[in-house]
Amino acid sequence: YTQGKLANWYLSQARKAIKKASTIITISDFSKSEIETYWGKEISIHIATLASSKPINPDHTLTKEPNILYVGGFDVRKNIPTLIDALALIKEEFPNVKLTLPGRYTPSILVPDLTELIEFHQLQDNIYFAGFVTDTELEKLFQEARVFIYPSRYEGFGLPILEAMGQGIPVICSRKGAMGEAAGKASYGLDTTNAKYIAEAAIKILKDDTLAQSLQKKGYKRAQNFTWTKTAKRIQYAFQETLKVKDS
Repeated sequence: YTQGKLANWYLSQARKAIKKASTIITISDFSKSEIETYWGKEISIHIATLASSKPINPDHTLTKEPNILYVGGFDVRKNIPTLIDALALIKEEFPNVKLTLPGRYTPSILVPDLTELIEFHQLQDNIYFAGFVTDTELEKLFQEARVFIYPSRYEGFGLPILEAMGQGIPVICSRKGAMGEAAGKASYGLDTTNAKYIAEAAIKILKDDTLAQSLQKKGYKRAQNFTWTKTAKRIQYAFQETLKVKDS
């Protein structure tokens, strides 16, 4: 009930902002389509995709250790319980598998309590809640990872996908919606609502160096398609077009 109230409040604020706007700038084709679906096509919408602020690291050598990394929030749509279910299956093949979860984790109305699930699967020694990490510490976590899993059900874009690709880490994620725009065909795409599928993909990457290196190369190339210079130019264009309309 409370989640519903928060969602309704957020949508009401978005609706007010949209009514006042001359132009909307959003971060993906998917987000544009969502705005048009819920608020109509009358308003001008421009797309300025995001980019990783981290430098591309083409010389990264993948670790042989079964280290899995996830970067992002912990709210319901991020689908972390399914990732934990998948980890239990991965552990059957790799008993020493390690999942690292950086970021502040505090169970709340919007953030599920994972304690019971972790205890049920006996994964206390396989999951590391890293808490807040600096940029330097995050880069180290990327370097230590064999595979990056992004199990989110819904995103406006999915920037961590590009960050992982740019750091040379094979990525597992959905290719639906905005995540497909970010990942293209450079990720191991699958249905991330299914723990078995996630586990099977991760096990393949952990076992198969050829597959891991292929995804690594595709990821580098994909990450290079997104730059903040391109983002800035698209925002500049949106401003210029908006001013033209106002002046006409």
